[in-house]
Amino acid sequence: MALYIPVSATGPNANDADVLDVALVNSTVIIRDFVLLAADGNGSDAITVTANASTFFIDGYLASDEGNAINLNATSNHEIAIGPRGSLTAGSDAIFGTGTSNIITNNGTIVSAGNAVDIRNSGLTAHSTITNNGAMTSASTTINMNEGGQVANTGSISASGSGVFLGNYDGTNSY
Repeated sequence: MALYIPVSATGPNANDADVLDVALVNSTVIIRDFVLLAADGNGSDAITVTANASTFFIDGYLASDEGNAINLNATSNHEIAIGPRGSLTAGSDAIFGTGTSNIITNNGTIVSAGNAVDIRNSGLTAHSTITNNGAMTSASTTINMNEGGQVANTGSISASGSGVFLGNYDGTNSY
């Protein structure tokens, strides 16, 4: 378990291609207002996660010009809360992951050249849930859950492709 409260930083960092690596189970990451984590080039991510069950509070800014703002990889059981001043901007997907049981709540702004939220394989064992009360804009599918899940929206969703795609793995999807 670890607590991350970074100050503004750009990357890639000295160890690899991402700005912040979350590699310990049950970690908490707090991105405060006016804090910027920005990845520059080579498909770098602002935050990459390689351990399960982390909690993210984002009221600052995550950006990646070619990669993901948050890459959950194949990890599961995360809670991501984007506050009203929080902003994710990505040249790929803003939030990407292939794990299960993720809970994402957006009260801020997400802008992506790929998918705003791309959670794959969510329906295999436990669905992920996405709640949007803010604004999501993408150049592809805004919310992509190819194996199903749950989406609640009281905000705005804008897409060049589909606004929301829920694959129907087991017939329990809801929107």
